[in-house]
Amino acid sequence: MIYRDSQNYEYINKHKRDNIKDDLFECYKKLCKGENVNKLIRSHKRFIIGMELNGKNKNKYKTVSYLEHYSNTKNKVGAMIVLTNTINGISYLRGRIS
Repeated sequence: MIYRDSQNYEYINKHKRDNIKDDLFECYKKLCKGENVNKLIRSHKRFIIGMELNGKNKNKYKTVSYLEHYSNTKNKVGAMIVLTNTINGISYLRGRIS
């Protein structure tokens, strides 16, 4: 019975992380349309907090750090290239950029 519970836990956790990746992709699309990056960071953080993930904080907010890097850099063109490549590198999102 414990095995079944751990499988259920892992399934739920993976589903939550997939939802976070989907939200990051939505934030990326909004950023491409010109929305304020600071608003996107706040909304993405709220989304992650709402998922109630277990784990260390540094791992919970890794997707937020991608947006923060874009916000903090002066070279926005280079930062957008890095952000695009990072999102492309997330295997779950491959083939979904349109």
